[in-house]
This record gives sequence, structure tokens and C-alpha cells, in this order.
Amino acid sequence: MLSQWEIDAILGSLGGGKGGSAPSSAGGRPAKLYDFRRPDKFSKENLRALRALHETFSRALAGSLSSYLRAGVQVKLSSVEQIIYDEYIQQLPHPTLVNLVKLDPLPSHALFELNLDIAFVMLDRLLGGSGHSIQKVRELTDIEYSLFRRLVGHMLVAYGGAWASVVELSPKLDEIVVNPQFVQAALPGDMAVFVLCEVKLFEKSGTISICLPQTVLEPVMDQLSAQSWLTSARRGESPEDSSDADIQRQLRAVQLDVSAELGRASLTMRELMDLSVGDVIKLNTGVDDDLTLHAEGKPKHLCRPGLLGRRLGVQVTRTLDESEAPSNGTEARNHTRG
Repeated sequence: MLSQWEIDAILGSLGGGKGGSAPSSAGGRPAKLYDFRRPDKFSKENLRALRALHETFSRALAGSLSSYLRAGVQVKLSSVEQIIYDEYIQQLPHPTLVNLVKLDPLPSHALFELNLDIAFVMLDRLLGGSGHSIQKVRELTDIEYSLFRRLVGHMLVAYGGAWASVVELSPKLDEIVVNPQFVQAALPGDMAVFVLCEVKLFEKSGTISICLPQTVLEPVMDQLSAQSWLTSARRGESPEDSSDADIQRQLRAVQLDVSAELGRASLTMRELMDLSVGDVIKLNTGVDDDLTLHAEGKPKHLCRPGLLGRRLGVQVTRTLDESEAPSNGTEARNHTRG
């Protein structure tokens, strides 16, 4: 173990060569300066693998947020580099939204930070607005916290899908902190990977930063290499494929309102006003005709009504083409009194 003055003396002697020439090692090769206060914990190969992984995350996040907010969201990876954990905390603005995320089965916590400016634009969109930002930065209300936790949940689903080719992660949001000085996810001198993504929504720009301490990535360091990515490519498991599969998996979980149309009838306003209890309206469908099954108001299938146990149900008989209109016969205009 060297003391600080011994380290400074060594660095001073390396930089004090005559004529400004670079110092040489015993083998004749030029020596490289090494900063003991900023040790390199991640190789260039590790950083390249993490860059490719987070590029996949950026594409998946853009698609996920666009569908969730029903607006075009652009997410672009800006940089991936190693940094001292304390330097990352010091450069964060106050207030901001720092999310402590547990990346099971990896140890410790990762940090996901989102600027308040772009966060309020997203929250305004979730509440039915057009995506306006606020004039004065403030803390979130309880309702806004609840909405933001759901928003972060969509981010974490995309993040877990991006890591699928390396390790199966189950990201979980533990806590949201507004003051970054109160966040203790690693020791101040620990090295971490700093990921910066640029987000654009409704002409408003912001950033999402991710801090992955060394303790989080240490169990998967061997898998974050070019060789592991080549092996995945040979198996046909490219990051883009995993992103597409994740999007398809999310789409399959979307809930839709489905309704079966028993038939139609066309009435005049006078006939509608004359209706009373006991009147029977004649529909344009017969007993043996197929019904039209609608998904979110659009005709998708033909079906037959029936019973499933004690509940009403329908059985799909045919799928309609996109350009095919439902053919239930002509609309009737008559009604009879029963």
C-alpha cells in the first residue's frame, strides 16, 4: 500500500523526463500513466457490450413509451462510460427523480434518474393533456408519484428485455428519491458505469441516466464480452430479435374490449319516440345467421351465439379480412308490437 505522497512522487517522476519525452519501461515500450484514484474496473470490451445492450434498451423504450403515452417518443443512447459513483451523484441536479431499482438476481441497486422537466411532460400526457411542461420545478404530488411509478414500470420491462441475451433480470422499483444526496447505492469511491440517454417528446427534450455500480455488474462481467455476444449471434439471439420478441410479448398482454353484435335495425325518429314497453324491434339477422364480433369497435370475426355453462358466449366461425365488411343482410326498418 502506497501513501498519497508516494503516489504523487511516482507520478511526478514519470512526468519529469528530459526534453518532454515519454517515460519508458524496462522493455523499451512507453509507459502509461495510471491514476490510482480512478482505476479502470471495466475493459473496453465490457463497455462495448454494455453500449450494444443499452442501444437495444433505447429502441425498446421508445416503442414502449410511445404506445403507453400515445405519442411519438424518441430515445437515443448518448454515452456509456465508467465514472466514480460520488462524481455521478454530485453532477445530478436537485431536485430530480432518482429511482432505486433492484435488478434481481444481481446484487445491490442500480439508479435510474429522470429529469423533472421531461417527467412532467410525460405526466401531463398521462393525465390527458397535450404534453405541456411546468413553469416552475416542484416536487410530485401523491397522485403524480403513483402515475410515475407505473411509468417507471414500463421502463423497467424494456430494460429487463434488453438484458435477456445476457441474464434474465426481474427489475423492481424499490424507492423514488428527489434529493440525490440521500441516495446510498454504493460507496463514494466505487466505480460505476454511467449510461446517458436523450429523450424527446413533443419538442421537449430531457435525459434518462443510469448508474450501474461495480457491485451490480460484477457477477456478469464475464458475460459482457464480445465472445458472449458472438455466441448469442450464432444461436440467432441478436439484441434486436430479443427486443422484437419483448414488444410482441407486451402486445399480447394488451386488453381489448370485445362485443358481439346481435343485429341492426333502422328506425325513424317518430318510430323511436313511439316506442313503449313491450314493443319488439325486428333486427336484420335471422336465427341461423352469423353475428359480427367487434374488437374495440372494429369488425374482426363472424360468430354464433350460445351458452358456456350458465353464461352467454359466442363461437368464432370465420375471420374477416380488413377490407371485408360484415354481411348480415339488409337493415330492416320495421318494428312490430308484441
